[in-house]
Amino acid sequence: MAKLLAVEDYKEQYHERLQQAIDGYLANDNFTARVTALSELISPYVKADPTAFYTYDEYEQAVPELITTNAS
Repeated sequence: MAKLLAVEDYKEQYHERLQQAIDGYLANDNFTARVTALSELISPYVKADPTAFYTYDEYEQAVPELITTNAS
């Protein structure tokens, strides 16, 4: 990674891509809407999963925490 970022053109492209992600997909409204939609889609499957690593309550608590972490 350091060798790639040592090349100014690659470093500039890298920063542009990061900014696109921050302004687009990771923008608070976009991210919140996508996480909420996905959570609604998968929640019944998470709840019914007999091999889950975490409880359904832990999953429900994690969704807003993910949104908060992204916002910070």
